[in-house]
Amino acid sequence: MFRQGYWNCIAKYVEDINYVSKKSDSYANGWMSEIAGYSDGYAAAERDMQRNIKRFGKERTAKYLKEIWEGA
Repeated sequence: MFRQGYWNCIAKYVEDINYVSKKSDSYANGWMSEIAGYSDGYAAAERDMQRNIKRFGKERTAKYLKEIWEGA
């Protein structure tokens, strides 16, 4: 579930680079280990995105995400 949480968060940033996560975005249903994995993945993606935005800026990060997401 870590991967699912991670990529679901990344998808939000692909749609809108100005995305602001809500606590409920990192929630999942299932076994405790699955729930924790999803939340951990979501948090890791959120950290990665904030680092990229800080390092490269929103415009450059958004362009990169779109290229990768669309396979260009």
